[in-house]
Amino acid sequence: MHAILCRKWKTRIKGRDWYDLVWYIRNNYSLDLAHLEERMKQSGHFSGKEALDKKKFLEIFSRQVDSMDFEKAKLDVLPFLKEPDSVNIWGNSFFKEIVKSLKYN
Repeated sequence: MHAILCRKWKTRIKGRDWYDLVWYIRNNYSLDLAHLEERMKQSGHFSGKEALDKKKFLEIFSRQVDSMDFEKAKLDVLPFLKEPDSVNIWGNSFFKEIVKSLKYN
């Protein structure tokens, strides 16, 4: 999750990070918000003035999704996929919907 929220590659999008997110959510892995908060503080992407709770995380995630070029993300991940059509659904609404099923610990 840190890579999705904080990785800055200028114009190069890492679709593999987004593919991993889908895999983690579909396999019922939980997001450790306290751990993510610490990693984001270390990398300078979170001020620490308030705790990173679910609401704050979803705000940050939503801003990241809104700024994404998912066509570039798809192009990055396509060479690694056996079923390239599996990413056709990728876009803002898909990721905002799938993150609703994310579990937290």
